[in-house]
Amino acid sequence: FINERCLISVKKDKISYFGFIDTSGKTVVEPLYLNATNFNGNFAIATKLYTNKLGKDVLNKNVVKYESSEVLIDKLGVIQDNLTEIKGIILFKKYTKNPPKITSKFLSKKLIAIFGEDEKWEIKKI
Repeated sequence: FINERCLISVKKDKISYFGFIDTSGKTVVEPLYLNATNFNGNFAIATKLYTNKLGKDVLNKNVVKYESSEVLIDKLGVIQDNLTEIKGIILFKKYTKNPPKITSKFLSKKLIAIFGEDEKWEIKKI
């Protein structure tokens, strides 16, 4: 446990989703994230999944576009800030063996370094 939260993961269709439990074992942040860091103070960094239904194909199967971004969450799982741009992700069990890497890093309890699309670091105050 770090700051009264413990990272948990649940597999759905062979893909891991991350959330948090409190010290009593109660799930306080549902496992909805593709990856997450431990808490640093009152915040953690998580990879949020966005699912966009595009319609149906000629076989009447759903066509879905998956995207993700890194977000800053509080101890209840409420998103406090979007850290990175939303980008496409492949989300199939045979392609997603490991969680996507989180590139944002805590520098302190009040500063985060964010690795941007331009491959440069940006410092953000919490």
